[in-house]
Amino acid sequence: MKVLRKYKLEVTIILLAILMISMLTRMVHLTFGAHRVKHRKAVSQDASQDASKDPIGPSCASKDAIEAMKPIQPVTFKIDYSNPSPIEEVNYKRYTTKDLKLKSDFKSKSKSLDTIPINTKIHVIGKIPGSKYVQVEYEGNTGYVKSKYLSKTKLSPAQTYKWNGTKLARGIGVVQGPSGKETYYNMNMSGVVSIMQRAGYNYSYWIREDGVKMYGEYVMVAADLSIRPRGSLIPTSLGMGIVCDTGTFIYSNPTQLDVAVAW
Repeated sequence: MKVLRKYKLEVTIILLAILMISMLTRMVHLTFGAHRVKHRKAVSQDASQDASKDPIGPSCASKDAIEAMKPIQPVTFKIDYSNPSPIEEVNYKRYTTKDLKLKSDFKSKSKSLDTIPINTKIHVIGKIPGSKYVQVEYEGNTGYVKSKYLSKTKLSPAQTYKWNGTKLARGIGVVQGPSGKETYYNMNMSGVVSIMQRAGYNYSYWIREDGVKMYGEYVMVAADLSIRPRGSLIPTSLGMGIVCDTGTFIYSNPTQLDVAVAW
């Protein structure tokens, strides 16, 4: 204890010196730490600026990395129809269901080689995969027509018949039709139907939406049987007709037709 009292001043000085050194050391560490934080912020800002200038990524990225990060562009294919597609060879006959243009190619805007009339039998020789056209032969020409206008069976006269003139109607009692003068009458047709069936014309009797009486697909008409026998097909203003009956009108006009209606 006597020794400590003797060197009390010296011990105090040493302790103060140690404390000061410790404080100086701490200050140095704090100063360098702040400098390092500031430096890191500066580097981060520079990197952000570089990245904003480069839409792909940081400027330090390699070219391979940049290429790999680019979006993949979709691959599109354009079909060239200027060259004919492979044609599948076929061999069958069909009938046209309307007047058809015989095309030089299976493109809609290709030139027309000829017109094929309705109900014409043609030879189909080629099928184009994925196309609405088929390759056909017609009167020495090879061309293309739309397959949807071809039928395996021939159309009936009723299906192909057209009339663009005045049509017989309830308010028009007399017209000049394609086969001459036309009038109309309304009577029970059961007896007439029986006669037609005994004659071998086994069609169905029905009434069309417009009130015209039909036998099968034909308009029922009365005519002079000596000129137009029963079962004869004859054009009328209301469609293709079939002679089923006769009447006294034939004595004043042998070519007149009387159309059966429900009016």
